[in-house]
Amino acid sequence: MSAKSQFHLSVLPVILIWHAATNLTADAQRSFSIAVAATNQNGAVISWQAQSATPVGDLILVPEFQLQRSSDFKTWSPIGSPLTGTPGQTLAVLDAVPAAVFYRVESIISLEYAELSNA
Repeated sequence: MSAKSQFHLSVLPVILIWHAATNLTADAQRSFSIAVAATNQNGAVISWQAQSATPVGDLILVPEFQLQRSSDFKTWSPIGSPLTGTPGQTLAVLDAVPAAVFYRVESIISLEYAELSNA
């Protein structure tokens, strides 16, 4: 398969409502977990573990992750740049927005000219 391949996977069920002094955890597909913890400055630290997008024992494909924020579930804004990590590495983003917002994590796999036949 030598054609240009791009895959965009959104982990939509990983949406959290954050309020000051709240520590929440949500589970989604593939046991993906995201945690939100309040900071002393009325912000939040959003964290999750990087993991392969494929089943255990298969080819390891760790996506880039883009954290996004919304106040209305309609308009989503990226927070920072996409993050990459190794499987099991904890990724974290500090969000200094003091208002109640919703978060989601998008996983992005972009493999241009990937040879994935029989992988």
